[in-house]
Amino acid sequence: MHERPARPEQLRGAIDAGQTAGKVAFPDPAAVPLGADDEAAGTPPPEPAVRLAMKGEIRQPRQPQSEGSEPPFWPGALYVIIGSLSLAALIGWLLL
Repeated sequence: MHERPARPEQLRGAIDAGQTAGKVAFPDPAAVPLGADDEAAGTPPPEPAVRLAMKGEIRQPRQPQSEGSEPPFWPGALYVIIGSLSLAALIGWLLL
C-alpha cells in the first residue's frame, strides 16, 4: 500500500490544529496560504521537502512529568531579576 504524498496543505492543517510548537489551535487567516506562492510560480515544493518540514514542525505528544520532578528553570526569570535590580539602582542613583 502506498502512502499518500505529503502536501503543503497538510502542514498548514497541522499548524492550524496546534500540532506545532509555535502556535495554538486556531485557524490562521493568511493572505497567502502556505505553499501557494511556490505553486503559483510553477515550482511546487518536492514531496520529500514537505515530509521533512512536517517531521521537523509537528511535535510529539508530551510525556507526563514524573511525580516530584521540578519544572525546568525559566531563563526569562533571570532577565526579570537583573532588570528589576538595574531599575532599582537607576532610581536610587537618580534620587541621590
